[in-house]
Amino acid sequence: MKKMYIINSGCGGHDSLFRQIIKSAEGKYERAKYPDEADVIIHYACGFTEEQMADIFLHVVFYEQVKKEGAKLIFCGCSLTGYNKEIFKEFKVIDHVIFGMDILPKIAELMEIEPTEKQYYEVGETRLKIKIADGCAYEEKGGACTFCKQNYLKIPMRSKYSIEQICELVRFYNMPIVLLESMNSTNYGLDFEDKKTKLHTLIKEVSKIETVKWIEIDGIASSGLYEELINEIQRNNKVWRIQFFVQSGSDHMLKIMNIGSTIENNERALERFKGKTISGGVVIGHPGETLEDVQKTIRFIEKHNLWYIHVMRYKDSNMIPSGRMKKLSEKEYQRNCRMVEAAIDNLALKNMKNIEENGFIGFVSDIENVNGETRVRVTPLEFDGYYYGVSNIPINIGDKVFIRNPKIWDDKDHSFKEGTLEVLK
Repeated sequence: MKKMYIINSGCGGHDSLFRQIIKSAEGKYERAKYPDEADVIIHYACGFTEEQMADIFLHVVFYEQVKKEGAKLIFCGCSLTGYNKEIFKEFKVIDHVIFGMDILPKIAELMEIEPTEKQYYEVGETRLKIKIADGCAYEEKGGACTFCKQNYLKIPMRSKYSIEQICELVRFYNMPIVLLESMNSTNYGLDFEDKKTKLHTLIKEVSKIETVKWIEIDGIASSGLYEELINEIQRNNKVWRIQFFVQSGSDHMLKIMNIGSTIENNERALERFKGKTISGGVVIGHPGETLEDVQKTIRFIEKHNLWYIHVMRYKDSNMIPSGRMKKLSEKEYQRNCRMVEAAIDNLALKNMKNIEENGFIGFVSDIENVNGETRVRVTPLEFDGYYYGVSNIPINIGDKVFIRNPKIWDDKDHSFKEGTLEVLK
């Protein structure tokens, strides 16, 4: 049997692609432990900083030393788009270069395998994760966000499945937890015949399926929010968590970033989302950011108790609009990032102490037997964390429960242990 070797030189955001390549190759390829054993080497060159892109040429030198005779070396990934295609012809060690993001079918063709049908969804033990769209219809708000690499790549907005197909997947896999995800989920449906967003309709239809107990939504952009969507998220009791990127607490920065929204719009939405878990992030260290902008962002986070969002440190690149703006000094950049990170850490610890004192409501996301004892994994509804409880009472995945007297286990991971579990009806 032939052997394949996959290496990712960038972030972990492409794991689903690698899993699909491996799944598609089953029966024809096995995993090689080292690249010099492989008949096919797939190198995903990810990253948009100049340092990461320069590393591509170091990898080329490495493969010249280890690639065995007759093996195929395939380079792919988002950072390759930053180079003239002709430059890769100079490297004889590289057999194929895939530009763009439609990678799986092209790799499958080169490996002479059939791509699996599961390209856009993943099935876990208790959760069905469905990628509902690619790209971003940023023309809807007058251009892309200044810091977004999708702007440079010009990835077209494309819905992966119809509402009917998604509901069919949900019914088939019969999972109690469904995660709908996209880079910008609010654009879902814009490429359908009537050119209208349909995320609210999708949520409504998925929630009607009896086996679905909880719904998570990733990739909610403030610029894409609309009344029907806000109303559906607000009233739908099955929607427990949304990933909502507010990006900044300063109108000055939202304008510079070309977000297409305002603090007033974000605050109006957050008021309606009370009772839901809000994850997501803010971009800190962006060109043009002042100390006043940072202080406004901290006040915004504290006002809306956004203790589960994270700081996305701005990554510079000359390939995106912000790359042509005047940068912050290193001292200013580090100061701004650390200030917001510290504020979120303090807010998180305050919330965790309150939870430790008062307990929390969550749902059962996993059940396992350990030495004859039932161990229950509970995902809290108030925040996106985890908890292992122990109980011998009748309980099912998806059940709503209350945890009394939890003890903080890890304040960085926002996790708890011990406590008393009570099933709620």
